[in-house]
Amino acid sequence: MARADHSIDPRILESARREFLAHGFENASLKDICAQAGVTTGALYKRYENKEALFCAVVEKTVGDLTRVRKEKVGLDVGALSDEALMRAWDMDEDYMWWWFDFLLAR
Repeated sequence: MARADHSIDPRILESARREFLAHGFENASLKDICAQAGVTTGALYKRYENKEALFCAVVEKTVGDLTRVRKEKVGLDVGALSDEALMRAWDMDEDYMWWWFDFLLAR
C-alpha cells in the first residue's frame, strides 16, 4: 500500500501564506500558489478541497493561538483579582496593542 507523501505540504502552506498575505483571500491564485510551491494543481487538490480549505490550513495555528489567549482572558478568576489587576487585565494601552501586533505578525 502506498504511503502518502507529506514532504510538499510545508511548501504548499508557505506559498499559500505568502499569496494570501500579498493578495488577500479573494485575489489569491491557486495556480500561483502551486507554481511558487513547485507542485501541480492536482497535488494541491489532493490535499485541500478548495481555496477555503487551504486558507483554513494556513491560519489553523494562528486561530488556535488566538483561542488560547481568549481562554486565558475569559478564564481569569475576577473575584480573586484586585480592582487594579482587573482593570489591567482588559487594558488596551499602547504596550498591549504592540503585543497584539507582534503576536499576529509572528504568525
